[in-house]
Amino acid sequence: MLTIRLLGEMAVLRDGAALALPPSKKTRALLGYLVATGRPQRRERLCTMLWEVPDDPRGALRWSLSKLRTLVDEPDGPARILADRETVGYVPEGAQCDLRLLREIAARPLEGVPTDRLRAVAEGIEGEFLAGLDLPAQPDFQAWCLAEREDARRQHAALLAALVARLAPAAPEAALPHARRLVELDGFAAQPRADLVALLARLGRREEAERHCETGLRLLREAGLPPGPLAAAARALHGPAAARQAGPPPAPAAPHRAEGAAQRLIVVDDEPELGQMIAEYLGGHGFAVRSATGGAALDALLAEAPAELVILDVAMPGEDGFAIARRLRARPGGPRILFLTAAADVADRVAGLELGAADYLTKPFDLRELRARIRAILRDRPEAQAPAPDPTPEPKAAAKDSRPSLAVLPFRSLGEDAEQELLADGVVEDLIAALSHLRWFFVIARNSSFAYKGRMVPAPEVGRELGVQYAVEGAVRRAGDRVRITVQLVETATGTPVWADRFDGSVADVFSLQDQVVARIVTALEPNLRRAELARLRRQPPTAAPRAYDAYLRATASLHPMTGTNCAAAIALLDQALRDDPGFGLALAAGAWCRMWRAAQDLTGELTREEEAEMIRLAEAALAAAPDDPTVLAHCSMVFAWLGHRLQAAIGFTEQAVTLHPNSALARAVAGWVHIYAMQPEPAKAQFAEAVRLDPLDPSVGEPLAGIAMAELLAGQVEAAIACGERAVAASPDCMTAHRALVAALGLAGRPAVGAVARMLTLAPDFSLASYGRLRARHAAHPLHQILMEGLRRAGVPAG
Repeated sequence: MLTIRLLGEMAVLRDGAALALPPSKKTRALLGYLVATGRPQRRERLCTMLWEVPDDPRGALRWSLSKLRTLVDEPDGPARILADRETVGYVPEGAQCDLRLLREIAARPLEGVPTDRLRAVAEGIEGEFLAGLDLPAQPDFQAWCLAEREDARRQHAALLAALVARLAPAAPEAALPHARRLVELDGFAAQPRADLVALLARLGRREEAERHCETGLRLLREAGLPPGPLAAAARALHGPAAARQAGPPPAPAAPHRAEGAAQRLIVVDDEPELGQMIAEYLGGHGFAVRSATGGAALDALLAEAPAELVILDVAMPGEDGFAIARRLRARPGGPRILFLTAAADVADRVAGLELGAADYLTKPFDLRELRARIRAILRDRPEAQAPAPDPTPEPKAAAKDSRPSLAVLPFRSLGEDAEQELLADGVVEDLIAALSHLRWFFVIARNSSFAYKGRMVPAPEVGRELGVQYAVEGAVRRAGDRVRITVQLVETATGTPVWADRFDGSVADVFSLQDQVVARIVTALEPNLRRAELARLRRQPPTAAPRAYDAYLRATASLHPMTGTNCAAAIALLDQALRDDPGFGLALAAGAWCRMWRAAQDLTGELTREEEAEMIRLAEAALAAAPDDPTVLAHCSMVFAWLGHRLQAAIGFTEQAVTLHPNSALARAVAGWVHIYAMQPEPAKAQFAEAVRLDPLDPSVGEPLAGIAMAELLAGQVEAAIACGERAVAASPDCMTAHRALVAALGLAGRPAVGAVARMLTLAPDFSLASYGRLRARHAAHPLHQILMEGLRRAGVPAG
């Protein structure tokens, strides 16, 4: 019996005896990839993923396969490594793999799995997926490995949580090792640690329970996370006396805390609601905040107690912010000033800075950016550290932007070359500007990011100070006319890199190099940031009433893979987001797109006029709410093109989406489909090819590949369509569009199609010419539909 272990350090065993692994990490990575993916992979993909072009990737692949055959092929049985001219695959039948066992368990409702089975699988997991088998120089493999590692960690945690819940009531000793391991998987998760504390207390291990409780509360406090259920565990462990000794919870925005507080602020704005909102938010983050609606009220507050910083609105009736600032400037030892203004007027900014303002912020602004600016202003003062909140009580929830957040830190210049340092700063500034155009996450402004220039600050500290979940770090090194820029994306809560890459170029044209590097970083960074954010959301349990953006992100996460069930779940989440925020453009557009997809897949029966009107209503509302958001433009243009509604407008929307975000694989793919509907095969092929290049690791990459095959059919290039269709099916075996394109192309070419038709019917047993004709009835006159129907008929697809 062959056994392959992928959870922990890789191991291959035959009849229980460990076999010697190849010394090459890339060869071991190749085996891990083939076993984990579980389906044949194209040779060119393996070469691109694991080897660099200056070497001989195909020769290296052949050499690695020869080593793997020696390792895993059965001595007197069938081969396990199967390869032909196009693909390479691993045959799992008759062998065991810990990852496959975990996936099989995770795919079932855990309530129905016997306890012994759960325990056996859990005890067979020795660590994280492919532990120690990282290839930082191969970003495609590294990105795939990190994503798989996160999925396995999430499935492992769910398994352990089920075991602890099942064993703890009657067999706490048996539950204890699983509870400990669950905490090891995620030290920042409050519920597993609270369960462990309660379990240890039941078993009389009070000292260990107290250590775990203190450690968990400290980690959550340092990360700025609420203690949640760990607070209740702490109260249960220490009792009422300890809770009284700890004192009452701090009251956000309470004026009496100003005396002796480390960070004393006053917000001055003639809109009381805005001032109160700012005060409550900052109060919830350790500041002592008071609010005033004008200069006289400010003077009264300053007479009661001094302040370190005044957040001052410029435009107020009567005495404006500048006049108030002049009076404050005349006070010896007066507070510093951060101006707020509704207009980005350069003259106003200059006037404010001449009055001694520490910073200047334009409305509307993100509350987290305001907090980051305040901390940057006060950072140099040793007393400016916010007091640690009492860990025991539940903190008051503070209003915040729920989008993922990112800071691009100044890149380090590895050398004394001034031109090199200018290049590093220029790349960071352009990168901040480019990323700021992507509306689905929040980017900290340049002033706050550059406060870290010349300082080596750990990512977790940056996350706490700026309130961001991710940081981009980098370095620039020059040798002669060549320059190398290394970049990594770090999750600040743990300090763990989730993506890294390097970029080389010539400094002969420094501005051209800067543009190229920024474009390549954005191209690689955005999909990896999206994957990291979805992985982070998967680690969090769904809330009963998620805020609009959390609901939107959970909806997008649920669409992988795109199935009828997943689509229905996504629509429910999007509806929740729109109840919380009816004008949320992204949710409106995604809601229209999901409904269009369901109708296009014939999952809702015949499309009614009411359903069609609802798609158009959602899309039109999305365009009105976010007319310059590339994701909104892409989704709405696809809806319009499929419905045959405003086709010329759809073309314009896709062109605008690509212009706004040329590095978006989504915008490029949608542009390809819209060109297909407009009977423009050559532009369609170009857009689809760019979508594949921009995000080759997307699990749905078969869709744009199938789009290329469709465009080739529309252009009359049948052989090219067959080649693209085969690539599409290999990349996304569950993509029905890919199977249809391949089968139709084979039929039109008069080539054998029995196997391709059988694979397609396995995926969709009820598929027939009649059902496809009904599905595409609104496009019956389109030339591509007529080409596809003829090809499917010639290939032998059942008539009905």
